[in-house]
Amino acid sequence: QQNKKADELRRVSARSGSAEQLVRAKEAEVEDLRRAYEGLALDNRRLQSSVSQLEREAASREALLSAKADEVESLTAASQATQAQCSQYVMDLQAFERQVDSLSRQLAHSESEAEELNR
Repeated sequence: QQNKKADELRRVSARSGSAEQLVRAKEAEVEDLRRAYEGLALDNRRLQSSVSQLEREAASREALLSAKADEVESLTAASQATQAQCSQYVMDLQAFERQVDSLSRQLAHSESEAEELNR
């Protein structure tokens, strides 16, 4: 009877030892998983921070591009106005040259008539 109880005790002790090893292995596995998830969570926070920073930079660049587009539009309008003004100056100059030419011809004709009258 005592031998039976001793055998039973050894079997229970062996199973208990195996169960304890299994529990320790599972606890180690859980700890490894916890560390892995914590690492992934840290990586996720870093990535989210990077994405937020990139989004802010993209928004800033979009605003800058929009401002530059407005500036280009304004400069284009100013350039067109200046070109129109230059064209008007050229036409005014050509009209003035025609007037000068006409007045020069009239003066030459008048001088020629005055010389004839003096003869």
